Amino acid sequence: MNFLITGAERSGTTFLGRSLGRCPGVEYFREAFNPAYRRYGNERVWDSADLHALERILDHPCSGIKILYTHGFPALWDRLAAEQALRVIHLVREDMIEQWVSTNVMMRTGRAVWFPGESEIEIESFSLDPIQAEERFWYVFFWRDKIRETFGGRAYLEIRFEDLFATGTVASAFAFLGLEYRDEYRVDTVKTPRKTARELVTNYDDVKAALERVLTARRLEGRCC
Repeated sequence: MNFLITGAERSGTTFLGRSLGRCPGVEYFREAFNPAYRRYGNERVWDSADLHALERILDHPCSGIKILYTHGFPALWDRLAAEQALRVIHLVREDMIEQWVSTNVMMRTGRAVWFPGESEIEIESFSLDPIQAEERFWYVFFWRDKIRETFGGRAYLEIRFEDLFATGTVASAFAFLGLEYRDEYRVDTVKTPRKTARELVTNYDDVKAALERVLTARRLEGRCC
């Protein structure tokens, strides 16, 4: 059994992937095709054009791979789409503003995940470019639609970020993959940032207006969110 975890940054892929990777017998490859990564601990990172590496992952009897929207390239997605037995977990964060703000916090602090007991970094308020934010929202919608269209007709599970941290949701992901869930497999992380997007972003209303323009355009196209 092979599985793919995908989604945009800051949509819970790290939490779910690491939790699944704790299950005995699962060989989990986190962001194996992320161009920004190098060898990290026991995790392997390959050049984005190395489809031979993907074949080695798929040859494993029980392996999972995390590929974010930004990490894929056409030949990689085509190969994954051709793997009919592949099980796909697609994480979707409905609050796109919170997602984009969290991404910016990650870039500003250099921290993707906080664990209990770690010191918290004080984050100062900042502004976001509404045009860049609007482009980001379009980008996420493009890939959200593409993943649904490519993998929706097979073994496909879509999980809302807003529901992800409930024990029942995590257990359902394990069940979808035919794995037994135990509480000790769950990775313990803390919310970052603790402040809301409205508290952090000085021009929050401008960013919200940018999202509303995108949502209005999609409604006119007859697309859901």
